Amino acid sequence: SSGNNIINCDIYNNNYGIYIYQSPDNKLSGNTLYDNVYNFGVEGTTVAHFTQDIDLSNTINGKPIYYLVEEEDITLDETNNIGYLGLNYCYSESGFDY
Repeated sequence: SSGNNIINCDIYNNNYGIYIYQSPDNKLSGNTLYDNVYNFGVEGTTVAHFTQDIDLSNTINGKPIYYLVEEEDITLDETNNIGYLGLNYCYSESGFDY
């Protein structure tokens, strides 16, 4: 379903942690995912399916989820300590160093 709020959940020791399938406009905040076979994913068939509000307070094995939508001139490197990186319609003239 669309438009869900998934807030402050501890999700661990499962096959799937949070997996969003063809469901746009969800808000995720403060979730801790660890020791799942597949911690996190977003899948869809249209651009709208990838429109999510996922902030950096969500973590995978202690590392933040970076889920960026329509961002420009992004600078990412190993210091970001990324648990999951989702780049959706993002643009960087200099490319990514990660």
